[in-house]
Amino acid sequence: MGTARHWVFVSCGVVEWEAFDPNQRRWTHLPRINSRECLMYYQKEALAVGTELLVFGKEITSHVIYGYSILSNTWSSGMNMNMPRSLFGSASLGEIAILAGGFDSSGNILSSAELYDSETGSWVTLPSMNKPRKMCSAVFMDGKFYVVGGIGVGSPNRLTCGEVYDLEKMTWTEIPDMFAIGNGAAGVTEAPAAALHLLCLPL
Repeated sequence: MGTARHWVFVSCGVVEWEAFDPNQRRWTHLPRINSRECLMYYQKEALAVGTELLVFGKEITSHVIYGYSILSNTWSSGMNMNMPRSLFGSASLGEIAILAGGFDSSGNILSSAELYDSETGSWVTLPSMNKPRKMCSAVFMDGKFYVVGGIGVGSPNRLTCGEVYDLEKMTWTEIPDMFAIGNGAAGVTEAPAAALHLLCLPL
C-alpha cells in the first residue's frame, strides 16, 4: 500500500525547512540538515518527489544530495546521480522525478538527463536532450516532461527553444522558437500532443 501525501516545503535557510500539510492545515518545522557549513555558499536546488524532499548542493569539491523523509521525519545522505550536476531543470510526477541539463564540476554544460525513483532511491540515465542547457525550467504536463529556455553553448547562448521527453517512447523532441530574445513579450507555445498549453515567460 502506498502513502500519498502532498506537503508544501518552504526554505527558511539552507539547512532550515518548514513543511505545510494542507490536509491537517498545520506547519511543521523540519529537523536541520546535518551538513557541512560550506553547503550554504554554493548553488542549491530542491525537489519534492514521492514522500521525500531532495536538496542538491556541493560541499568543498563534491556534489551532495540530502533527502528528507516525510515518513520518518529524518534527513539522510541521498544516492548520487550518475552525472552530478548543478543548475539543472527538474520536475516530479508522483514517485518519479527527472533532472535535465545543468553543468558538471568542470563547468561543462550538459545535455544529459536522469530519472529518480523515490521508492527505490535509484537513478536511471535517460537519453540526452538535443541541446545542452543550464539554468533551464522544467515541468510535467500530460505525462510528458518539458524543459524550456536556459543557457546553452555558443552565441547567442540564451536558448529560445524547449524540448519535450516522451516517457513511453524514450525520445526527446525539440520545440523551436518559443520566444524572441530581448523583446520583453511573453511567449506562448502549444505543447505537441497535449490538451493544455505551456506558458513561458522570459526573464
